[in-house]
Amino acid sequence: MYREFYGLTERPFNLTPDTSFLYPSRAHREVLTHLLYGINSRCGFILVTGEVGAGKTTLCRALLSQLDEKTKVAFVLNSFLTEFELLRAINQDFGLPTSGRTKMDLLNDLNKFLLEENRLGNNVVIIVDEAQNLSFGVLEQIRMLSNLETEKEKLLQIVLVGQPELRARLVSQRLRQLSQRITVRYHLTPLSREDVRNYIYYRLKVAGSRGDIVLTWSALDEIYYLSAGVPRLINGLCDRALMVGYVKGARRITRAMVCRAASEATGRRNPISGWRAFFSKRISLPRVAMALLLTVPFAAVAVLALSQAAVHSYDQQATEHLAMARPDGTPRLTPPVGPVRIETEQPEPETPKETVEPPAETTPAPESTSSIVEAIRNDDAGSALGSPLGSVRATEPLRTDFAKPDLEFAPPAGNYTAATIAEASYTSIVEPLVQLLLHWKVDAAEAARIRSEWLGRTDIDIDQIAAACRIGGARITCSFDELLALNLPAVLEIKQSGSEPGYVTLFLTAADTATIYMKTKRAVVPLESLRELYAGAAVFVTSDDFVNKTRLSSESGLSLDVRKLQDYLKTLKYFDGNSTGWYTDDTRAAVRGFQVDSKLTPTGEADAETKLRLYALAPSDGIPRLRR
Repeated sequence: MYREFYGLTERPFNLTPDTSFLYPSRAHREVLTHLLYGINSRCGFILVTGEVGAGKTTLCRALLSQLDEKTKVAFVLNSFLTEFELLRAINQDFGLPTSGRTKMDLLNDLNKFLLEENRLGNNVVIIVDEAQNLSFGVLEQIRMLSNLETEKEKLLQIVLVGQPELRARLVSQRLRQLSQRITVRYHLTPLSREDVRNYIYYRLKVAGSRGDIVLTWSALDEIYYLSAGVPRLINGLCDRALMVGYVKGARRITRAMVCRAASEATGRRNPISGWRAFFSKRISLPRVAMALLLTVPFAAVAVLALSQAAVHSYDQQATEHLAMARPDGTPRLTPPVGPVRIETEQPEPETPKETVEPPAETTPAPESTSSIVEAIRNDDAGSALGSPLGSVRATEPLRTDFAKPDLEFAPPAGNYTAATIAEASYTSIVEPLVQLLLHWKVDAAEAARIRSEWLGRTDIDIDQIAAACRIGGARITCSFDELLALNLPAVLEIKQSGSEPGYVTLFLTAADTATIYMKTKRAVVPLESLRELYAGAAVFVTSDDFVNKTRLSSESGLSLDVRKLQDYLKTLKYFDGNSTGWYTDDTRAAVRGFQVDSKLTPTGEADAETKLRLYALAPSDGIPRLRR
């Protein structure tokens, strides 16, 4: 009804869990990071709790948009279920048969599904919302589901989302086994006063507001105190307040309008309580003056008494210290006691603020990282910067202690011409790529598996091969000089007599030679011959799976890859903000600056080539280089 009046495209304060309106407060960013970490690291059990209306369901829906296609999810919304009904609901979400008549039938179908998904390299997740309603028997059934595992890892990740009562139930003696298995826990706290202000204007902006809807400072304070920072209560108050403003024909929302909205929503005439009521219109000015006259003298007497006590205490301590000194005046082992000072702080007069303009940007506040995220950042493994990046994708840390390649059998430079190199090149990229993986010390058995799986195929997927080895990979087009500037080993596409390219692996370069792999052997060839043959594209692998074809932009949402991008930019002095994982405007500006300096198209979005160049330029020890 009021959308046309305010010029909005939709209602900004609906009570439905719409992820497009999810405000990225510090708490919401942290809990989403916890969820992504726990799922991708296959931690088993994850617990998220929060007050009613704190935004738990919205976060669960936002989580679903962050998971890739290799993560299969069952989302259980109805928690008033029996053990049999829960298993049937889970199987139904996974597309499994639900005709089994016993729990054992359903469990057998689920176990077969989990083993098959594990064989395919997929992750399986069950999210149970409103889990505080689950009976003890159902919670015990969920614990038994976690027993579906291999010798090395969990086949199933379970996320329990519920109200604070769930935490109280889990500490009971009956559920101690389940509680011990929960490895990731987070309690979602209400919004702070500043977050409430940003939250309101953020939702207005998403709904199409151009900044002409203004809430006074007193209105924002009233919303904060009445809602206690709970998003659902904020939505209800703001929706009613906008309706009151519409009826009055006003785009400036005042405290009186918020109070009117609260009274309509709660049925109470005056929702103000506590010390705030002291300053409401019901208190007359003479009473306020009388209270001040009675309070000030007592406060002055108390301050004077405290000051005299402090001076006496200091004199006494100084006397004791002098008594402990040696005859020459130097102190004994006990150090002197410092003076005790009582400082009274005089409040500065406040300038009354009647209105507050919408914030220019709703950039999230600096992130206060939790212990688990700190554990990721402090993990020395997987660092491609010399500063920890961590990886939640791998179930084991990435290695950076790469040894120097064994080149003892490399023959001296021969009379290799461009024609003989082209003749000895491979017609398929698979074998040169396997040699590149071995050069990066990928496990020989894994490299052999990739050779047998991909040899003879034409649909070579670099991302899929790199992900199987828990590393990064990308194919980019660049000039030969740009290739050398990256200073990373690569598989080169080279020109052949036919229309299809050939492939060789480039390991090392010197002043005028290059060490390559072709036709089952390494050879040292003239660098200029290789330059002449180069077809303009190359495939690289990296120790960090951050380097892949996924383009990072403002549409990425909260992402650990975005946080890694910010870390790389910070290391190269292009970014000085906080690594929040959100693709903010200053992140976009930093990417554009790096692209300009690297002579790339300055789109402000991090594509595969941009990420590879960041990785190649960042200082790091122990990774293979073309020049040593």
